[in-house]
Amino acid sequence: DVEDILYYNRYVGMLQNFRSVNSSRSSGIAGVLTNADAMDFDTIISEPIAPGATRTIVCELPCGLLQSHYLLPLAQFPLELVLELVRSPTDVCMPGAADANSVDFKIENASIKADTLTLDSAMDNTISEALLQGRPLSLSISSWNNQYFQLTGLPADRASWSVVMSRSFSRLQSIFINFLPDMTKVTAGIWTESNLFSCWHGGSPFNAAPTIPVYNKRRDTFRFSLYAGARAWPTVPMASLGEAYYQLQKCIGQLQSETGTKIGSNYRSTNFHMAVDLEKVSSTPASGGMAFTGLNTKASNDQLRFQFDDVTSLDTDDNNRCIPQRMYVFAHHSVLVELRAEGVIVAT
Repeated sequence: DVEDILYYNRYVGMLQNFRSVNSSRSSGIAGVLTNADAMDFDTIISEPIAPGATRTIVCELPCGLLQSHYLLPLAQFPLELVLELVRSPTDVCMPGAADANSVDFKIENASIKADTLTLDSAMDNTISEALLQGRPLSLSISSWNNQYFQLTGLPADRASWSVVMSRSFSRLQSIFINFLPDMTKVTAGIWTESNLFSCWHGGSPFNAAPTIPVYNKRRDTFRFSLYAGARAWPTVPMASLGEAYYQLQKCIGQLQSETGTKIGSNYRSTNFHMAVDLEKVSSTPASGGMAFTGLNTKASNDQLRFQFDDVTSLDTDDNNRCIPQRMYVFAHHSVLVELRAEGVIVAT
């Protein structure tokens, strides 16, 4: 395997939130993400399919290999994509009484379409000759690895927890973290594992008609640091949602952008993402396209440890719907892929 991404549905949902508003609205034309007739991002509007009806949609499959600038020699190395079904339709669909939606459906006539170039015989022979002579074709791509942690027994006031990521990386570029509450306390019909990235700041948006949450300073007292051995990021722990959003903007390249992301005010409720940039040099065009400048945890055998302290999740109605119960960590890292005559070698 060149790439193996777990919880792909949540990974795709996360990336969708980092797009601009106009970019997200355009996705409605392809039949995914939003209702093409009502582009309102203060609420979640599903695009229903009538009973007995069908809908043809087009969606991209984001991953490092398919989003790189390389042209893959498919004649020598055929590409295989494997998509596994989620555990339950409710992980990706919006069922329940709120919208009276159904999860009784089927997918038919699925196909994969890709842009290809036909090489002349001379170029094709050159590639084959190089491989037979033992010269590899090297690809440097950015990939993703993720882990899921179950958080149990957290108090609603001043909670603390620490988790350790077992995976090590040669070039770790950035880390993204998001959460889910107890889903049995979330009103059915709107939120799923794929689109709810909850914050401990409020439970009121977790219902059938999401609204802009009321900001509560009392719940903005947390501290967070990422540790690798004796090193910590940031050096001074994050201590507010404003700082967390600032760090997120740096990671996704939106800090100097005027377009912004579609997260908007819902960052404090249903679109909460934390991020830490671990690159020594930014890989943006302004830096000359530098690559392979991330954190190396293999050489020092450092484990990544995530420390949270003083997290308060009390709701105004004291039902504690916002206590984090699941924590997802997405690691964005560089991968070196060597295509050889005898097979494919992947170095992470």
